[in-house]
Amino acid sequence: MLKNGVGNIHAEIDNISEEINSLQKQINTNIEKSRELMREIYANNGRLAECETIAERFGVLRSQYQSDIERLTFVINGGSAHTELPQRERCPFCEGEIKATDDVSYKDATRSELQHIRTHLTELAKAERDIATERASIESTVKSLEAEKRQIDASVSAELTPQLTKLKEKLILYRQIIEINKELEVIQGEERTLNSELYEKETEEKPTAVKHDINQQYESEMVQAFEEKLISILQTCNYEGAGSARLNMETFDLEVGGSPKANSNGGGYCGFLNLVVALAFAEFLETQGEYPPGVLIVDSPLTQLSEPTHKEAEKKLITGLLEYLTALYANDPSSPKSGVGQIIILDHKDKLPLLEEALKDTPNSKIIEFTQDKENGRYGFLEGVYQPEGM
Repeated sequence: MLKNGVGNIHAEIDNISEEINSLQKQINTNIEKSRELMREIYANNGRLAECETIAERFGVLRSQYQSDIERLTFVINGGSAHTELPQRERCPFCEGEIKATDDVSYKDATRSELQHIRTHLTELAKAERDIATERASIESTVKSLEAEKRQIDASVSAELTPQLTKLKEKLILYRQIIEINKELEVIQGEERTLNSELYEKETEEKPTAVKHDINQQYESEMVQAFEEKLISILQTCNYEGAGSARLNMETFDLEVGGSPKANSNGGGYCGFLNLVVALAFAEFLETQGEYPPGVLIVDSPLTQLSEPTHKEAEKKLITGLLEYLTALYANDPSSPKSGVGQIIILDHKDKLPLLEEALKDTPNSKIIEFTQDKENGRYGFLEGVYQPEGM
């Protein structure tokens, strides 16, 4: 993983941490709001219970007032009926004179008490209406508070909490990537150390004296830069095991996966890998050499890829190589790659059906067909040179 990528991940981790803190604060705020609403609901339910208790007591009081009204009405009606009875002046048995006692009338007192109760009953009706209005208001408030609480709880459980969970999972993933990247840096450091040790081992002086040891002309940094160029080309070509490519200082040739190039994926790949090595040398000399050759000519490096069971992989190799070559000659002056002079690849056109399609929009490439016919097109590679007749 590139360091720029790691920096982006660190920045993303900071952003995610800020989002997590913001979401957590929002969740805590909503939870506290939900608790406050619950306290208000409990308080209003208590008031509602008081209203119901008062309403029940008003109902009992109304029943009592109605009973008193019926009782007093009965007394008044009874008094009126008593005055209509005939008054006897003599005893029906002894014919003695009956002295009438003073008739004490309760009508006025009863009517006064009845009016007093009816006044209370009117006030009671007004109080019942007031308590009913208050109860309806409290019930409406409770419903509104419960709806608001349900909305807040649903927002926490259905939106905010899942978002927080996803962010935490993403944060864990990025932290794992950071840890893996650290492990990868350690492994890459060990690989560089081992390559350096291997280079020193391969270039150490042999017991037998030699007149000239070419390995002494190459420093470890130079070999490492060349190996990085090899790996870059192979990775662009989608070559399997490209990351293990190296330059064997004993054979001064390419190795992939610890094996010589002739043993890599079959002998048919040898020509392709030879082209990769030659191209890497040409690029290396162009950028670091004092006398770059300026031209690279390769004969039939692609049609040797004829493994019948690896057609798709071979197609990817050829396509990747052509894309790499055309990128070397991109018109864009800001392109980080520079040309390596002229590259000439001689190969069989009929065995490369994808060649024309791959190069049709590349102004800096050209397909020249050798016709072997003096009268038609170009005869061969060298102008004016023909194969003797009869051969």
